[in-house]
Amino acid sequence: MNRTTKIILTVLLILVLARLALPYFVTNYVNKVLADIEGYTGSIDDVDISLYRGAYQIHGLELFSVQDEIKTPFVAIKTIDLSVEWKALFDGAVVGEVLLLNPELNFAAAPASGEVQTGEENDWTKTVTDLIPLQINRFEINNGKISYIDNYVEPKVDIYFNEFNAVATNLNNSTDSQEDLPSNLKVNSLSIGNGRLVATADLNILKEVPDFDLNVSFEDVNIPALNDFFKAYAGVDAESGSFNFYTEVALIDKELNGYFKPLTKDLKVLKWSQEEEKFFGKVWEGIVGLAGNIIENHGKDQVGTKVPISGNIENFEVGVWKSIIELLKNAYFAPLKGEIDKSINPDSVKKDSKEPDEKKDDKVLGIF
Repeated sequence: MNRTTKIILTVLLILVLARLALPYFVTNYVNKVLADIEGYTGSIDDVDISLYRGAYQIHGLELFSVQDEIKTPFVAIKTIDLSVEWKALFDGAVVGEVLLLNPELNFAAAPASGEVQTGEENDWTKTVTDLIPLQINRFEINNGKISYIDNYVEPKVDIYFNEFNAVATNLNNSTDSQEDLPSNLKVNSLSIGNGRLVATADLNILKEVPDFDLNVSFEDVNIPALNDFFKAYAGVDAESGSFNFYTEVALIDKELNGYFKPLTKDLKVLKWSQEEEKFFGKVWEGIVGLAGNIIENHGKDQVGTKVPISGNIENFEVGVWKSIIELLKNAYFAPLKGEIDKSINPDSVKKDSKEPDEKKDDKVLGIF
């Protein structure tokens, strides 16, 4: 065996051994990252390496709150795929992409304090960047679920979004786009009560305070499907009705402009046929139902209002009086349309921010 052959065989042997040892070292590294998460403890089942893709996969990740009384995992993800985004290489950028398969995010309540695990203790941006050393340019969620769970009230509460899919692209602006908002986000999901959530946004997350232009519609939620939530926290239940929600919000250079528009249709709160309900519970349900009936637009069987928000994010205002006016207008004059108004965009934020302070204050309060 000549010297060249020995060198080639030695290099091949080193590569094979390195490949066999790599999952072990990557697993230790991932566990170290999980151990550094503030307020949570985590574990994984396995790690796979895909050298030909420049990728690795984390399987069976679970994160639990350090509060012993909360038994539901805060995060549970079947597979996390972290890799080089090869498409961006054609634009001359070396960036990464993250794919989450079947992730679950659970906001679970504690039994005694009622506090909810929200993850606010930790800087999750740092956690993700620790797991992938490249700047992330593409982020995707496939078939996720987001839940609010409270097993310590009666009845137990479990409300959720499932079939949650989201794609965020060009986050690092690898295409060198000259647009003010070069990144894009698309979200769609179903909810308890068969509601349909659709959200789209253009973003610039490269700024210290990211700019964005966001549109959200959440439609046709069957309100009786939420009765466990209503009974547990408000002492009422619904016999029928649907809920819709629309919002447009734009944030440019820390200036915010937008609105929230919640609408309910055919809402009936009382269920007189349930003999097991207590008398005072029925009285409370009757009061809630009467209030809704007073402000309902009977031509459309609809209750709703439009809540404007505007101002600098460090001191933005909610248009309380204008919201009340919109509620009364919907009840007695012109019903609100069940759709996005297409009235908010980055230009509207810039225009609003140039108005004199006195006029802006009046607009916020809904006086004019």
